[in-house]
Parts: sequence; structure tokens; C-alpha cells
Amino acid sequence: MLSLNILWGDALILQTPGEPSEPIVFPEWSPVNSSLIKRRDFVFAELVSHASLSELPLFSDLGEDVFIPQPVKDYPPVHFLRIADAD
Repeated sequence: MLSLNILWGDALILQTPGEPSEPIVFPEWSPVNSSLIKRRDFVFAELVSHASLSELPLFSDLGEDVFIPQPVKDYPPVHFLRIADAD
């Protein structure tokens, strides 16, 4: 889990250094219940360059459209003790 959360990338070009250069991807870890954790991966470029980010709020109680990023990969929930064994 730690190796996935420590990233090295160039925020100006939104890519990782080296060859081949790849998009910067951030994992999100969310608790499902008291023992399961769910991982979703998001591309950094999509989070920071969303065209309507400045126009749409992140939260709305009024039923307005909001910015909801879409994950590039969605993993099945895994028991928190098995996170190190997961792909």
C-alpha cells in the first residue's frame, strides 16, 4: 500500500519521469465496512484539468451538477489484512 501511495511525477507535464513516461495515477482507499477496503485509481491530469472544475461545485445540496471524477481502474473490496497480497 505504501509503494502505491508514494508517487514520483512531474506536475507540470502530469507524467512520471523516465522512459516510458506514463500518466500520474493516484489510488483512493475507501473503507467498505469494518474489515474491507476498496481501491480506485484516478489519473491526476483528469483531476486537475477538468474543464468544468472551476464552474461546477464539488458538493451541492441543491441538486446541481457537480464534478465527480471517474476512476480509470476499480478494484474489488479486499480484507485490510490482505491488501499487501492484492494486485
